[in-house]
Amino acid sequence: MSKVEGFLNSALSLADLEKWLVENMQAILDLKDNQIISLAHDVNGYLIQYGEGILDNSELIDQLERILRIKSTLIQNQCEIQSNSVGAKGTTIVTKRNLLGIETIRRDVVAAV
Repeated sequence: MSKVEGFLNSALSLADLEKWLVENMQAILDLKDNQIISLAHDVNGYLIQYGEGILDNSELIDQLERILRIKSTLIQNQCEIQSNSVGAKGTTIVTKRNLLGIETIRRDVVAAV
């Protein structure tokens, strides 16, 4: 579960979400994925607007839910592309980039004989 989803599901406080984003922004920037970076900046911007009283609670939630819908589409597209690549020694590495970091899944491929 992503940190934004955790906040929306009340599993994570707003303060914890803000802290996580600040602590991990450099890792997100290091992804060099402009779409993911843009989403992270959007989340940060909405959190700032909420803190300044520009957005109310329902507007913040609406914006974060919108970001999750965009993120979900990006992940689906990236997984479809990357899951087709096969690495050395019959291993497929699927990398899912999401707003909250990188999750790498290693799958052993059984060669057809």
